[in-house]
Amino acid sequence: MNPTRALVRVFRRVRRKHPRVKLLLCSDVTVSPDVDLFNKTMVKNHFKWGKDYLILSNMPHQEMPFFYNVIAKSGGAMISTSLREGYPYHVLESQACYCPVICSAIRGSKEIVQDNETGLVFSLKQESLADKCVQRLLVDQSLRHRLVENARNSVCMTNQIETNIVDYIDWMKSIVNS
Repeated sequence: MNPTRALVRVFRRVRRKHPRVKLLLCSDVTVSPDVDLFNKTMVKNHFKWGKDYLILSNMPHQEMPFFYNVIAKSGGAMISTSLREGYPYHVLESQACYCPVICSAIRGSKEIVQDNETGLVFSLKQESLADKCVQRLLVDQSLRHRLVENARNSVCMTNQIETNIVDYIDWMKSIVNS
């Protein structure tokens, strides 16, 4: 499965039921070979750049909270169709900005997003579940509200800088002492 094509397929299916939905892709085009593939796939599916979707390339990190907030206020969500992640900062940042998260059930993301509690999770083997997740968030405002509140609280509780620094120092000491 190609995550880029999966995202386009999800978008295409959601647009059939919700024609006003738009897609915003944020990517570092200098390191992501999939951005060109994404654009070509969108054009092949008759989507128009600027009208149906936008690509924000090489967005400075400090500006991402603004975009997560715009997405959240528009009724949208951050969708990740990743095949693998290290530490998924994009998930944490979205949650911290009250932007709902829909992500693939992979390591990294699954450790942060609890399905139906702090976001929605779908199996990569059942890609159409992502469509259902998007549609649920578009119509169920109480679910949306509950997820973003739970996610924000979770991020704030588990990512306190003082605690993280102490944990990191303890981890480094354990490596030195081994």
